[in-house]
Amino acid sequence: MNRRRFIIGSAMLAGTGIMLPVSAAQLERVKPEHITENPFSLGVASGDPSADGISLWTQLAPDPMNRHSMPGKPAEVIWEVSSRHDFTTDRQSGTETAWPELAHTVKPRIRGLKAGAEYFYRFRFGNHESRTGRFRTAPDKNDKRPVRFAVVSCNRYEDGWFHAFRHVLQDDVDFVFHAGDYIYEKASRADRMRPHGEPECFSLDDYRRRYALYRLDPDLQDLHANTAFISTWDDHEVAGNWAGRADKWDTPDRVFAWRRSAAIQAYWEAMPFNIPQPLPGGELKLYRSLQYGAHIDFLVLDTRQYRSDQACGDTTTLLCDGARSTSRTMLGSRQTDWLRQTLNEGKATWPIIGQQVPSFLMDYDPEEPLTVSMDKWDGYPAAQREYEKILNDSGRVCMTVAGDAHQHIAAQRREAATGQNVGADLVTTSVTSGGNGQERDSAWGVLQASNANLQYNSRRRGYLLINAQENQLDVEFRTLSNITEKAHQLFCAAEGTLTRDGRFSVHEVNRLIREHV
Repeated sequence: MNRRRFIIGSAMLAGTGIMLPVSAAQLERVKPEHITENPFSLGVASGDPSADGISLWTQLAPDPMNRHSMPGKPAEVIWEVSSRHDFTTDRQSGTETAWPELAHTVKPRIRGLKAGAEYFYRFRFGNHESRTGRFRTAPDKNDKRPVRFAVVSCNRYEDGWFHAFRHVLQDDVDFVFHAGDYIYEKASRADRMRPHGEPECFSLDDYRRRYALYRLDPDLQDLHANTAFISTWDDHEVAGNWAGRADKWDTPDRVFAWRRSAAIQAYWEAMPFNIPQPLPGGELKLYRSLQYGAHIDFLVLDTRQYRSDQACGDTTTLLCDGARSTSRTMLGSRQTDWLRQTLNEGKATWPIIGQQVPSFLMDYDPEEPLTVSMDKWDGYPAAQREYEKILNDSGRVCMTVAGDAHQHIAAQRREAATGQNVGADLVTTSVTSGGNGQERDSAWGVLQASNANLQYNSRRRGYLLINAQENQLDVEFRTLSNITEKAHQLFCAAEGTLTRDGRFSVHEVNRLIREHV
C-alpha cells in the first residue's frame, strides 16, 4: 500500500495549517545528491517584517518551468539567519520540510530577532546552497527613526523590462509594498515586447509556472533577495476583474471555484508572507496590520476576495441603480469591522492603508451626473461612504496607497461634510503594464474639472518612494524614460508632502535620479 495514503492518525504540518497523515513523517525523502542542477534557481525572499521576526521563502526547483524537475517526495531544507554576512556568529538555523503538494516551497517564520536590525539568510539542501539574502526587521514601536519604503504594482512580464525593481533595490528601502497584479494570467501575445509563449492560466500547474517565469527575472529576484515585501493581490493573480466567487465572464460559480482555488494556492506558495495556508476552496486571509516603528501602522486590505460582483456591466459608465444598493460590499463585514478596530487602536503616527484599487472619487464626465469605474471603490458607493467614515471617525491623518490604474495619481483627502483636509490618497503607476506610457492621462484635464481633489498625474512607468518621519510623510513619484530598452533614465517626476494637519501638497520637479546605459 502507498504509505502516502495510509492514514493512521493525523499531524499538523508546521507553519501551514494543513493536516497530514502521521505516516507522512515516515515518507522517503529526496536525496540532495540526486539533484544535479541548482535547486534554488528561483532565489530567496523575505516578507512581513516585525520587530522580532520575518517570514522567509524559497522553492526547490532545478528546472522551474518543468513541474517534474523535483521528485514527488518531500525534502528537508535547512535555513540559516545571522547578523553577519559570513554566518560565523549570532546564527539561528532550523529545518523545514518542502512538500511536493506545495511545489516544494518552504516558508519558515523566524522569531527572536533584534528590532531595526539588518540580517542575512540562506538555505541549504545537502551540498546545495542558495544565494545569501538580506532583510531588515521593523524598528521597535518606540523607535522614531525615519522609515522609507516603496510602493509597486502591475508588473506584466510581456510589456517590458522590470527596471523599477532594479532601482528600488538601489534605493535601499526598508520594505516594499506590492499592491497587486504581481503576475498576469493571460495567454502570451506575439506582439508584446517580451512574449513568454505560455497559455492562459487555469490550473494549479499553470499558475505555478507563471510565478516561476516571473521569479526567473533577475531584477525581481534580486529585489526579493535583498528587501522584505509586504504583499497583497489584485485581479490578475486569479482572473481579470474577479469579484468574490465570480469572474467577469459569468462562468458558473462551481466552475470558477476550481480556477480560483488553484490561483489562491499558487499565490500562497509564491509569496513570502506570514499567512496560514488556506484549505482548498477556502479563504486566504490577506488583510492584516504591521507596525513599523513609531511612525507607521501599515494596514493591508483585500478588496477582491469579499466584494460583491461589479454592477452596471463592469465598465466605466453612469452609476446605475444596481450599484447604489446599500447591501453591496467591497471588504465584507469581518474585514470592515477589523479595519475600524485596527484604525482606532493604532498607536503609530501615520496609518498607511495599502490596497489594490483607488478608493477616492474619480468622476470621468463633468457633463453627466456621475460616471465612474465599476471595478474601483466608486462602483460601490455605499461601501465607499462607510470606508470614508471609518477613516474620518478614527481622528487620524491617513494615507492610502494603491495600484491597478497604471498611472501615478495624487489626491487630497477631505472630509465630505466639512471639507477639512484629512490625508492623502495615492496611486502608484505600473512597473511595466501598459508599455512605456506617456506624461499625462489623455483625460486628465476632464478628470481635474470633475474632481477638485485630484492634484497630480503621470502615465509613465515607475513606483512611489515614501519616507515617514514624525511630522510629515514625503513622497517621490518616480518615473522611467522607457521600459522597452535596456538603456533608460530614472526621474523623480514630482514630490509631495503630507503634514500632521492633513494637508497634502505636490509639485513637479522632473529631476534625474540615475541613468542606466
